[in-house]
Amino acid sequence: MRARWAVGLIVLTAACTAPSTAENPTAAASPSLTSTGTLPLTAVDFQCSLPVFSIGAPQLQDAFISFPTLTPTPAGSGGRYFDRAVSRWVPVSRQSVSPDGLQYSYTDGWNPSPPAAPHVHLVDASTGQDVRVFPMPDAQPYTVVDFTSSGIYLVIAYEGIAPGVWRLDPATGAVAKTSDGYYQPAGVGWISVIDPSDPNPARSALDGQPQPDRIDRRDSAGKTVTWFYKPGYAVLAVGFAGTPALLVQANYQDASKQAYRSEFWLIAAPGKSVKLFVYDGNGQVPSPYGDLSSGFYNAIADRHGIWIGSDHSLYLVKPSGQILRVYGEAVYPAGVCG
Repeated sequence: MRARWAVGLIVLTAACTAPSTAENPTAAASPSLTSTGTLPLTAVDFQCSLPVFSIGAPQLQDAFISFPTLTPTPAGSGGRYFDRAVSRWVPVSRQSVSPDGLQYSYTDGWNPSPPAAPHVHLVDASTGQDVRVFPMPDAQPYTVVDFTSSGIYLVIAYEGIAPGVWRLDPATGAVAKTSDGYYQPAGVGWISVIDPSDPNPARSALDGQPQPDRIDRRDSAGKTVTWFYKPGYAVLAVGFAGTPALLVQANYQDASKQAYRSEFWLIAAPGKSVKLFVYDGNGQVPSPYGDLSSGFYNAIADRHGIWIGSDHSLYLVKPSGQILRVYGEAVYPAGVCG
């Protein structure tokens, strides 16, 4: 089974309905730590090969790790994602690969001064050669956020994400703006909203605008249900198609900008949530999971759980919320473990 990122950035909308339920947090079991304050390595009870990458000069270092032996086999391709549909490493992350795995997309060529519009490359994943190259309509730093069956979705990303979503038709090259908010795929998907009942929603440090505090899911019939709501927190989500799980990061900062708290959650269903760990920006709540935050948005789900890399180790989050440290090197997942 191949997992796909459903949402990285999700649309910012004004909700008209009250939240359906409050959170029902279930604390994950407290771990036994090593003398250095880290989780001990846990041997998994299944066999598979996980593609991973690590960041190193002059290019990304990619490899396969065999479980449960933890045997690494270097790939030497310098790729970020292993596309099983074509048995080839590609230089983009999973959300930039088409649903069938046969193509991927990326942008290049943007320049602020003198102004130069970027180009969108549509690439044959089996050969790495361009199929077509499309110019964007203006000199903005567009970047690909998802490649779906309905098109290639782009946002403006430069020192943050600017509101607005554009869809490029890979058959014709036509570009159309589809939203004035943040990213939301058409049809089934996760929706980020600002709940009107929150008296003090979190605000962006960049522009002071209210930030989403609630995550809803829209099903194939168009019905929308609240999965997570955290008043006063800025809520970000990572969803996975075909897997009933949602990773959520909820960030809080007080008005003085001195106190900062970041909570990480696993949501299995509406009202069914597990708080995975907490990061306190003042260091008052130390956590052996602190380094997971660096790989939270590169997480990949499969039948074994959710793989999260970090600057120190590789972790596997089980459906119960249990976090296992399964490999003791700095790697990030680059596909499912097959």
